[in-house]
Amino acid sequence: MKTLSKFRYLTGLIALAFILLTNPTNATDKKSSSRNKKASSSEDKRVQDYKRKIADINQRVAAAQKALGQAAADYKAQVARKEKELKGLSDQYREKAASTKKAVGELRKDQAELGEALEKYQKALKEKQEADAKRASDAKR
Repeated sequence: MKTLSKFRYLTGLIALAFILLTNPTNATDKKSSSRNKKASSSEDKRVQDYKRKIADINQRVAAAQKALGQAAADYKAQVARKEKELKGLSDQYREKAASTKKAVGELRKDQAELGEALEKYQKALKEKQEADAKRASDAKR
């Protein structure tokens, strides 16, 4: 987006410079042919100077357009690279999320199995303690 606005700004400036350089030649009234050769020679010099400036501006416009084209191509290439990189990162994230989800599922399964084993052990321990306590109380009698 910045490149496009820079291009518009640059072309606007170039167009303005072109208009300003060409208008003075269009605005001057024609010299009468009764003037001497030196006057027409200086006029020719002025016309040549304007033509040279116009050619210079045209070269600058061409260079600016070429630079703009190159900048646009570079921008598109960089966007393509970044999109490819982003896609790769997205794929990596999905793979990591899937493996993490699988690991969490396995850990929860292990947790449930351990919880069941703990309950069994606590129940057996309680029964053993109650049996030991009953034997101890029976032995005291």
